[in-house]
Amino acid sequence: MEQSCKSIKIIIIGNSASGKTTLSNIIQKKINIDFCLFHLDNFFWKDKCLKKRNKSIYIVEKLLLESINCENWIIEGVYSNIMYFFIKKANILIWLDTEQSICISRIQNRIHLIKDKTQCDPKHLLKRYQKMLETSKKYYNSTGNKSKFMHQKLFKNFNHKKFLVQNNSDYYNIIDYLDKFNVNKPLEDE
Repeated sequence: MEQSCKSIKIIIIGNSASGKTTLSNIIQKKINIDFCLFHLDNFFWKDKCLKKRNKSIYIVEKLLLESINCENWIIEGVYSNIMYFFIKKANILIWLDTEQSICISRIQNRIHLIKDKTQCDPKHLLKRYQKMLETSKKYYNSTGNKSKFMHQKLFKNFNHKKFLVQNNSDYYNIIDYLDKFNVNKPLEDE
């Protein structure tokens, strides 16, 4: 990929609470490039209290319309069925293959953080996060759209630059690679 002629179109996949949103925000802040950032959860859920989901086709249509106007974008989420629509347009794929115990711990921490900071019905939020815990546990053993199996398949079949993240040093490799495209990076002395 050459710095001056290609746009950056990144897809980040992984289990619930694997760090997709955190990584996409870090990339957007550290790499001085204008990115359109699409968090699939923001498209799937109509309200902050996570009571009502949008339909998949609505999300695809909305993302397609919004991403057309973006030279550089990052789309992150667990939904493999949505990613199939964008994988052909992407030139970088990042798979966060985070250990199950870490994902479960992060979801449990979210329950406590959100319960104290929101005006939403605590019983509903607890039920929603319990469902997220169940889905996260199933990720490792199922073959559905939100599974490790499907993410492995996406990763294996992707024909451009890809990163498998299994530890902290892998994050630095991504940032170092993307830093080459930083248009406002000072020139090094020769």
